[in-house]
Amino acid sequence: MRYSVNDGAAGLFSIGIHREWTMPDENDPWIDKDFESAVRDTAYFLWENDGRPLGREKDYWFTALDRCLRQREADALLRQEPPREDPEHGGNDMAQGADKNSDT
Repeated sequence: MRYSVNDGAAGLFSIGIHREWTMPDENDPWIDKDFESAVRDTAYFLWENDGRPLGREKDYWFTALDRCLRQREADALLRQEPPREDPEHGGNDMAQGADKNSDT
């Protein structure tokens, strides 16, 4: 297993773990190509924005991975339905908790 980093002529920034120099299977259900592309694009943007420093590709990759994972989690939270109001208590628990802690 080895790491490879490539800033090819196409302007792509990629890093990955490869057992051999083979391309991943296009039909692999475990690969999210859109997510991988977002990480690669984010890493490349961060790297370019910092002046293309040599030898720090992995740092940018993992920073981009962290950002993209956080973004995906935030997007999932935004897609969730908001808490429903509890008719027994006259509102949702969040609003009542705020009322209990207020000085007014």
